[in-house]
Amino acid sequence: MSDLRRILRFISPYKKEIAFATVFLGMVVFADLSIPRFIQVIIDNGVAKQDMDVILQT
Repeated sequence: MSDLRRILRFISPYKKEIAFATVFLGMVVFADLSIPRFIQVIIDNGVAKQDMDVILQT
């Protein structure tokens, strides 16, 4: 437990940077995970139904 407190002492001046990095990391993960969903929409609504408008719009 004392090791954890010791580490927290070094981290505490960088609270804003750590919060920013955590939020930014969450946004990047969300963006990376949304790409397959967009591809699914293109395939299901565009390619499977042979609708070029859906493919071109997305």
